[in-house]
Amino acid sequence: MKRLWILILFISVFSLRGNAQINPEIYNYWENLYYVNPANIHFDYNAYLTLNTRAQWVDFPGAPVSVNLTAAFPIEKIRSQVATKLFVDRIGYTNTVEFLLSYAYSLRINYDNSLNFGVSGALHSRTYDFSKISADDMLDPTIYSEKVNGLLEGNMSLGLEYNYKDMLQIGVSARNFMSYFPALREKRRSPLQSATNMLYAKYLTHYFGESNCYMDFGAAFRQYDKRYVGDFMTSVYYDFNSDYSIQLQLFGGTVGDIGFSVGCNLLSDLKLLCSYNYNYAIVNTKSYGTFEIMLTYGFKKCPTCINVW
Repeated sequence: MKRLWILILFISVFSLRGNAQINPEIYNYWENLYYVNPANIHFDYNAYLTLNTRAQWVDFPGAPVSVNLTAAFPIEKIRSQVATKLFVDRIGYTNTVEFLLSYAYSLRINYDNSLNFGVSGALHSRTYDFSKISADDMLDPTIYSEKVNGLLEGNMSLGLEYNYKDMLQIGVSARNFMSYFPALREKRRSPLQSATNMLYAKYLTHYFGESNCYMDFGAAFRQYDKRYVGDFMTSVYYDFNSDYSIQLQLFGGTVGDIGFSVGCNLLSDLKLLCSYNYNYAIVNTKSYGTFEIMLTYGFKKCPTCINVW
């Protein structure tokens, strides 16, 4: 019954649309680093699901609306993880879909240290709603063939992540690196997804003394196209008990994004995160900022029964 309600909640969030204004290259990846690095692994769970939804630039015609769903399946016996991602985005008459599969392997250096390697392959599809296209000559072959038939493109990503005691994560990733090779694309057109190089670090503190509070901090550097972006994040957590906790997160970036998130554990393994952010540099006229909803759920492992006799 518990999992039925969780499924209903995920489906409900999938159908929501938030009001948003955010750089399309930025996702709320601090809550799920798998968004940006295929080498990110959650060995605490048998499966780990994440779903978020948002709409951007709400007061602009054709403003983007997107949904992001990931599912990761760690296999601790062989120190591996298989995962998948589905990303759907609509901007005006343009519809973009990304389907991704990945594999990661964790090399245990010693009890406290591990090094994860990840690789992913993706298919990016772009189609068009022909009913929303306006042109002087609707039968112009330059427009007609691409708009009706759409585009399909493959890509790959690589990642590396170092973990220390589940407290420190340092990762580097090269996302969609095949976009660097225009000869692989028809007529050398622009890629459907930009190549993005990323370096990040995230640190989680212990509890403060006898209190139920702890914090984490994150910083990242991203390069895509000819742009260089820095991100930061800090979160404060308070645990009421083993099942319920709350989270307040502040985040921002050098492209003019600032915002905060409020999260809570609805159940011991189900988390709801509501985010707001505002971009004062890219789009700020007649916009109310970004409202994003994210759900994460981890299927915990059953305790191992050990016979000491």
